[in-house]
Amino acid sequence: MQLIKSVEYFVSGSNKTFEIYECVVDEVEEGLDSKHRRTIHVTLQGKTFVGLFNKQVYEFLCANEGSPSFIVLWPSGKGNYMLAYKWGIWDDFANNTVVQLVPKDIPECRDAFVYMWVDTFTGMKYIGVHKGSDKDGYKGSGHLFLERLADRPEDFHRTILAYGTHESMIHLETILILQLKARTSGMYYNLSDNLRS
Repeated sequence: MQLIKSVEYFVSGSNKTFEIYECVVDEVEEGLDSKHRRTIHVTLQGKTFVGLFNKQVYEFLCANEGSPSFIVLWPSGKGNYMLAYKWGIWDDFANNTVVQLVPKDIPECRDAFVYMWVDTFTGMKYIGVHKGSDKDGYKGSGHLFLERLADRPEDFHRTILAYGTHESMIHLETILILQLKARTSGMYYNLSDNLRS
């Protein structure tokens, strides 16, 4: 379980900080709290986090159970962490694929970018990150992707998904690979899930 970033959202009348973690969810269960409200119980690495029930959050967690993914936690004032139940926070993060993370007119804040190559012949894709200019000729580092690109360069098209700092782009690349199940879906040339132990 590794912290990716902290975000601030206006929830229940005030700004609250939420923390987003890379993780593998071991188990997801539905339950009831002491006030008989439906809850979600998430277990990872032997620790359980509880939050109020939200259908979309529950379905997301169930769909990703046992796979590299992410969770959103709220560090409550009581010193413990609760599972965030506002779907908008999860959805904003999972779909933050085309949002420019930093202003384009500040060069030092956009020294890297996340890109996607599409193989128009097979429909397969490749996601990567590069520190440098989008015009410096960099193609990628995946050996399977580079082999196919060398064989059929006319079939490949690159799209820039986002610009930002190198650190923020590495985080974005990781989330995309995890959410799209790029390593395991059979539809991507990516062979690594980008997680570091």
